[in-house]
Amino acid sequence: MGYGITAYVVDGEAVRRAFGSRDEALVVRVATGFRDEIADLDDGLTDEIGSGAPRMERALEELIAGNIGSPEHAYAYVYALELLCRALGERMSNEVLGRFSTEGARRVDEVLAEKGVLLTVSELTGWAPPIALPPPEGLPGCTTVDHERSVQLALLLESIDVDALRVDVDDDMNEFIRDAIGEMLEWVTGARDLACGVVVCFYH
Repeated sequence: MGYGITAYVVDGEAVRRAFGSRDEALVVRVATGFRDEIADLDDGLTDEIGSGAPRMERALEELIAGNIGSPEHAYAYVYALELLCRALGERMSNEVLGRFSTEGARRVDEVLAEKGVLLTVSELTGWAPPIALPPPEGLPGCTTVDHERSVQLALLLESIDVDALRVDVDDDMNEFIRDAIGEMLEWVTGARDLACGVVVCFYH
């Protein structure tokens, strides 16, 4: 089965301040700036909206108001949180980890463990959002790597000679492992350099 993650370098404190701020200007900023993305999400959730889930702009309004009005549709607020992170931060490249297999994730995790890096793809597919949201039943997921940890991880990942890695007889898997670690390094060095953290969203 294939999975994908999208990472945002964003100030976690700014996200937490936005949650419950009732900042109408911020709602307008996000809703206007990501009008097409909101329409696409609503189109993809037509059945769920028909069953009572909030439309995406409503979910965004409730998120910024700090009022999760439909916790049984928690996934809608994860999508709204992602839009907020995109507005407040920077979306990072996910050409590699935007689509991966469980086997690929397992092999990357093994290499990171061997190198003493306490970060795994599996961890990035967990549930630790930067604000208090009810977890959805299933996906999407959301997790956070704070600034302090990003600094530590950047130091560890920078010590790995990615180009020299060859841990599998399969050339395609070797390439995936090297590129995935390189991409994760970009995320945490971006967070380090901007004095931010990383918020990761996880999907099928």
